[in-house]
Amino acid sequence: MTNRRSLVLAGVGCLPLGLLAQRKPAAHASGKRLRAGEDRFGEDRTIGVSTAKFKVSTGDTQGALFAMEHKHTRNGGPARHLHLNEDEWFYVLEGEYWIEVGGDRFTIGPGDSVLVPRRTPHAYAFQGNGVGRLLLTFSPAGKMEESFRAFKDRGGNYSRWDSPEARKRARQFGMELLGPPLSI
Repeated sequence: MTNRRSLVLAGVGCLPLGLLAQRKPAAHASGKRLRAGEDRFGEDRTIGVSTAKFKVSTGDTQGALFAMEHKHTRNGGPARHLHLNEDEWFYVLEGEYWIEVGGDRFTIGPGDSVLVPRRTPHAYAFQGNGVGRLLLTFSPAGKMEESFRAFKDRGGNYSRWDSPEARKRARQFGMELLGPPLSI
């Protein structure tokens, strides 16, 4: 296993917020405070082995950023994939995760973060006992919020990564499915 700190970036400084500074706030952005456990829209979402709460919507930032919190109570995660247009930033709030970026796999825990540049193959999985929580951001937001909404509409279960239907659906949202989830 590669040295876990060689790719793990600490602190919020690695969050790609440069685009936010260049944009005017959306006319409908409320600046509303969200308390712990709240969703931006008051919705509940089950996504694979996690629940998700939207924290910053695509519309709040005119497409510059989408942020959500994943809560895991079971081990596992999504298939290996890449995003064609979005950088993805992971920040661990609670629990222990494996993350694979390119060919390197790291163990990350509370306070650790990883920036995955667009077009970089990656996968992650909660691999602890109890609860895991991740803050995930996408910049620019692209179609990520839309993809998670569509995922919920399909019942929240992962499809086989190698099915033609799943691959086609992923491409609609600017993603490529590349391989199976990480084995726990």
